[in-house]
Amino acid sequence: MKQAFFLDGIRRLACTLIFSVFLLTPARALFCVDIEDDRSQFMETTREQADTFEDIEDVFFDAELSDEELLEILTQAPEPVASKTAEVKRKQELIEQQRLEQEQEAAALRAQKEQVRLALEKQRREELARQEEELKTRQAQLAAEKERLAKEAAAKKAEEEKQRQAQLAAEKERLVEEAAARKAAEEQKRISLEKQRQEETVREEELKRRAAELAAEKERRAKEAAIQRAEKETQARRIKELAEQERLEKEAEALRAKKEQELLAKQKEERILAQQKEKQRQAELARKEEELKARQAQLAAEKERLAQEAAARKAEEILKPAPVEEGPSKAALAKKETPGKEESVKYVPAPKETSKRKSVTLKELKEILDLSSRQIERLRPIMQEKAGKRKELLKKYAGRGEQAIGAMRNELNLFQKYYDDMYSHILTEAQFDHYMDLRSELKRK
Repeated sequence: MKQAFFLDGIRRLACTLIFSVFLLTPARALFCVDIEDDRSQFMETTREQADTFEDIEDVFFDAELSDEELLEILTQAPEPVASKTAEVKRKQELIEQQRLEQEQEAAALRAQKEQVRLALEKQRREELARQEEELKTRQAQLAAEKERLAKEAAAKKAEEEKQRQAQLAAEKERLVEEAAARKAAEEQKRISLEKQRQEETVREEELKRRAAELAAEKERRAKEAAIQRAEKETQARRIKELAEQERLEKEAEALRAKKEQELLAKQKEERILAQQKEKQRQAELARKEEELKARQAQLAAEKERLAQEAAARKAEEILKPAPVEEGPSKAALAKKETPGKEESVKYVPAPKETSKRKSVTLKELKEILDLSSRQIERLRPIMQEKAGKRKELLKKYAGRGEQAIGAMRNELNLFQKYYDDMYSHILTEAQFDHYMDLRSELKRK
């Protein structure tokens, strides 16, 4: 354990020295060589992708491309390199010059780093040699200490073994004596228990005999009591039957009288109800007769009015001069020839602009899905990222031919599934279902 602690201390000291040298020298700059290079590459990538986001404002998503559109993209020629402008070339030359300068600086820093590493390596070897010598010396001391401790432990162990043997012998003698005494006590206890068991057996036999006698006496008395109880029950049953018979006769007589009274009351009620119904029926007939008479009077008056109107209309027709006959107008003839045509024409509203396109703007989608301002803020950066990556994906497969249509279709499906999953975390469940229905509609178009 002491050796492990010593090695751990040496290791900690070496780590502290190396870290101190690293902090006191400019070698720490060697680990940051590529920062400017990465920064220039990031700026160049940003400038190249700047044109990608110029025309994506308010575009939310695109529908899936058909096979014909995929073939058109795959068969078209890639954009020529000569289409780059002079400004882009100048920027590239500046970037290349900066990259060369950074490479030179990096080479100088790497050389400095190598020198520092060699110096640290030499110092580390010297330190390790010194530590190995100290370790060997410490190991020799530890071996001597270990041997001394082993001898002391062996002597101590032998002494303890002798003491333990003596204690075991004394304990064994004591246990033998205790076992003999316990055995004698158990024998005496067994004899006394045997005597008690015999006495209890005699007592139990006497108790059984007495119990048999008591049971026989009890059974005889029970038989006598049962005979007396049966006689009393027979007498009581006869008295009860007689009383029950008398009660039933009285109840039957009362029931007959009650039924006769109820029958008379019912007959009286039926007669009263019949008289009331007859009166109601006569009153209803009288009312209906009055209504019929009133209706007949109204019909007679109406008939007389209609006859007067007909007579007046006939008199007007007789006094009216005969009109000049002319042919029917062309519009009337057309209407007569095509009856019901005008009624069959229906107004067809003009189709919306979205029915001719395969994409929907964020403004249109806000009205369709009733999006909140918070949802629009979260959707806008995702929408811009999607539009840029989709254009890059289409440019990637441009000019590859029909054999790449399967790979392009699979990549487009994965692309759309990824962004649909992002939309599902922003939209509500009802909004997302409506959004998927809208995508299906655009896909059919």
